[in-house]
Amino acid sequence: LTEKLSEGGYGVVHKGLWKQTLVAIKQIKTEIIKDDKLDEFRNECAVMEVIRHPNIVMFLGACTTPPNLCIVLEYCGRGSLW
Repeated sequence: LTEKLSEGGYGVVHKGLWKQTLVAIKQIKTEIIKDDKLDEFRNECAVMEVIRHPNIVMFLGACTTPPNLCIVLEYCGRGSLW
C-alpha cells in the first residue's frame, strides 16, 4: 500500500503495487465487517470477477477472509471515476 486515494462509508482506497503493477486497493472498514454487509462484499467480488468490459474497472483479486477484507482493482490515474 502507498498513498490513500479516497475514503467513503464502505472503505478506504489506496494506491498500491501488486505483481509489479500499479493497482487500487479498496480496504473494507472493520465496522462494515461487523454488520450484515459481509455478504454484500462477497457478492460484489463475485459480480466483479465475471464482468469484463473496457469501460469497467478491471477486478484483479480480493481477500475475503475477515478482518483483512480488500478488493484489488485496476488503477485509473486520471482522478475520480464519477
